[in-house]
Amino acid sequence: MNFVGRAWRAAVLVGVVLFSSACTQSILYPTPSITSLSPNTSAAGGATFTLTVNGQNFVFGAQIYWNGSPITTIFVNESMVQATVGPSDFNTPATIPVQVVNPPPGGGFSNTVNFTVTPVTSPIPTIGSIQPAAALAGGSGLSVTVTGTNFTTTSTVTWNGVNLTTNFVNSTELQGTVPAANLATPGVVQLAVLNANPGGGLSNVVDFDVNNPSPALSSISPTTAMADSAGFNVTVNGSGFTCALYTTTTTTVNGVPVSTTTCTTPASAINWNGTALTTTYISNTQLAASVSTAQLTEAGTSFVTVNNPTPGGGISAPGYFQVIPDANGEGLPELVDVSTQGAQADAGIGNLGQSGPAIGGGGRFIAFSSVSQNLVANLANAVANVFVRDTCLGITSGCTPETILASTGNNGEPPNADCLQPSISSDGRYLVYTSSATNLVSNVTSGNTKQVYLTDTCLGASSGCSPSTTLISIGTDGQTPGNGSSTQPYISADGQYVAFASTATNLVSQATTGAPEIYLRSTCLNASTSCTPTTTLVSLAPDGVTPADGTSATPVVASGGLYVAFQSTATNLVSIPSSATPQIYWRSTCIGAPSGCTPTTSLVSIASDATSPGNGSSVSPVISSDGRYVVFASQATNLIGAGFVSGTPQQIYERDLCVGATGCTPSTSLISVASDGSSPANAVAEYPASDQSGRYVLFASKASNLSGNPANGFEQIFGRDTCLGATGCTPSTVLISVAADGTTLGNGDSLYPFITTQAHFASYLSFASNIVSDDVEPGYEDVFLTVTPF
Repeated sequence: MNFVGRAWRAAVLVGVVLFSSACTQSILYPTPSITSLSPNTSAAGGATFTLTVNGQNFVFGAQIYWNGSPITTIFVNESMVQATVGPSDFNTPATIPVQVVNPPPGGGFSNTVNFTVTPVTSPIPTIGSIQPAAALAGGSGLSVTVTGTNFTTTSTVTWNGVNLTTNFVNSTELQGTVPAANLATPGVVQLAVLNANPGGGLSNVVDFDVNNPSPALSSISPTTAMADSAGFNVTVNGSGFTCALYTTTTTTVNGVPVSTTTCTTPASAINWNGTALTTTYISNTQLAASVSTAQLTEAGTSFVTVNNPTPGGGISAPGYFQVIPDANGEGLPELVDVSTQGAQADAGIGNLGQSGPAIGGGGRFIAFSSVSQNLVANLANAVANVFVRDTCLGITSGCTPETILASTGNNGEPPNADCLQPSISSDGRYLVYTSSATNLVSNVTSGNTKQVYLTDTCLGASSGCSPSTTLISIGTDGQTPGNGSSTQPYISADGQYVAFASTATNLVSQATTGAPEIYLRSTCLNASTSCTPTTTLVSLAPDGVTPADGTSATPVVASGGLYVAFQSTATNLVSIPSSATPQIYWRSTCIGAPSGCTPTTSLVSIASDATSPGNGSSVSPVISSDGRYVVFASQATNLIGAGFVSGTPQQIYERDLCVGATGCTPSTSLISVASDGSSPANAVAEYPASDQSGRYVLFASKASNLSGNPANGFEQIFGRDTCLGATGCTPSTVLISVAADGTTLGNGDSLYPFITTQAHFASYLSFASNIVSDDVEPGYEDVFLTVTPF
């Protein structure tokens, strides 16, 4: 029967019921009943289907109820109704009650027949990729997108086997929410997708990296310690510090459980010169570690870094910790040409023979010239500058090692030309040097002529001192700079006098030759208020008027300007006949001497016959503070006793002029003497230096017969105790250019030594890379400070 027929039959039936009702009483719609469902089962989340309900007494307007709610129903006939069921109506396994309801009058709910939604047999999922595939430890939570195949609504993203909150996007995409707690510690996480039973299972595993960040170090505290001092804790501040393992403990406070999370295993580690220290994690911006005495044995710069391990991670830029040598020299030797933070000079010294070093303050202050541009911030003037390093030697508190740019103009600007040949006062405050710069003082505007300058660095001065620079090579008018080149300045111990060489002809009123002459300038520093700065010509003939008729150079001054020693090729300085070979001369200026003093000049490099000059070139004089002793280098072979054979290498000698001594006969002794006590050094000896007493002398040589240490082919610094003025003393020679162990020879040439007034400390230049462990710029010459056995 077709639908029209079925509808007509139902209408007739209804009409009969109503007609009968009109004749007698109201007749109601019947109560429907269900006999079967088709289909009566489906897998969860399957495709849309048509549900057919079979039964009796269905009427037009009857509705199928699915799980207690009506759904759109099609009346077929009194024994069949139908409805469309979508996936959302059976997306989870369940037993769903189905009923048919006829409308009133009468009608009502049928019996209940259950529809079974069966579980879907899940496939095994597969991960193709994840995005992102890594995150930084300690970061905030994130969402990770997983792409692949066979994902279902019940799929779950797992994190090291723990389910994440998962959002089903479609069968090829899921999104898992990773909480911040899962990113607290670095490591490699196994990420997978789990499909539920029946079927299902775990996908392939994909690594997700919780990376250590790259650490950054901003500061360390403290920044200094004395060599060989007790251990301490160092705190490092920065960012990107991480923990590898947290431990949570719970205690009860006033009956309330309180949980505390503590990092028990840091991932970040503080390294001290590349060695990991036992590190405590405080936060992602702060670490602490214990520094032992073993880390404080070497004075100088210790490099502090933070290392974060893989995955990710890396090593931070270094912080610099300064280990200060103590008053006895514990911790030495150390590098001197370093920045305030301790960074080593990045281009070495340059200008060998014109860069120093010079020592003041008993070894605390070291002056030197350097072409390196990283020793002070924002320099970049591409010239040689003069620096002073405050090593804080022996200062137990309140001192931080620093490097200052000393060669600055009165406007604070760095020089615009090379500054060389530094010399420093004994207290380290006053510094002299030579330069052709035009921006150091206002009255020097020409850059064609080298001038001598004095800078008051204010180092060690009381508060209120302002650094200032003064022109030393100044004309007689007190304003005009020297009209010739002025070089080789040497400042007296008290800073009051500066000796220098100059070709200028306008520095004194008397006649000059235009050849390099020796001058002495009174600066009036540390002098009485009645002092007037003046310049005196030192290289004079016996008449006290005629200047030297040859080239004079390398002056040194002693005893408050009273004595000056220098070298010269002049033939008219003393009555002893002389050729144009450089000789060493000593001049008494009578400055500060009692009345009746007459300035005189004496030949220092005199032959043992006391009537002839040395038969070879003599250079590089140094003088004791009282002017009595002059040490120099000489190629002459006739200065002592029977002399030496022709061709003997240049030696170091010391002349006792008997100044201030009674019953003394001037004499010359060999300083660069072999261990046998009589033989000269078997290689050139040069660059002498002595303490204020003249007893202790340093020099450089490649000689292999001067001490018990074997020669290694490089020039070394030697120290000689002459025993002058001592009783029960045996003269001896020791090596100075050695590592802290006292035996490791420098593996590069060591030159230009300088010794403190009390002889306990020395400085020198060296190409060696094995004298200190923090020499990270091998191949460059550096300045070293060391302790002597004297």
